[in-house]
Amino acid sequence: MSTTHTNMIRAEDIGRDSAAQRCMGIIERGMERFAVQQKLAALQHIEFRAMVKANAVPEVERRAHRHSPARRMTAEQIAEMMRLRRSGVSAANIAEKLECSNATVVRNTIGWRINT
Repeated sequence: MSTTHTNMIRAEDIGRDSAAQRCMGIIERGMERFAVQQKLAALQHIEFRAMVKANAVPEVERRAHRHSPARRMTAEQIAEMMRLRRSGVSAANIAEKLECSNATVVRNTIGWRINT
């Protein structure tokens, strides 16, 4: 019997082939470990639900909220950016003049055409 897929494990080969036996052993051990993990997860879930019902859930320590760094641009500088942008100066030229990055100029002048 010739097949194109010679790397497939056939049921009749399991008793004769040691590689196939090893593969089946690995699969069986993995399935056993998975079953144990599922039982443990079910027990933990039951325990947690009981704690919730009893209002005994421990308080979770919250992570500190990440704040953005302090503004490096003053309100006057941002106003200057907007004024220059509305007068037609490019973001690159404004960045060069105020010694900041192009992204800073673009971020701070979003909507610069509004209220002209």
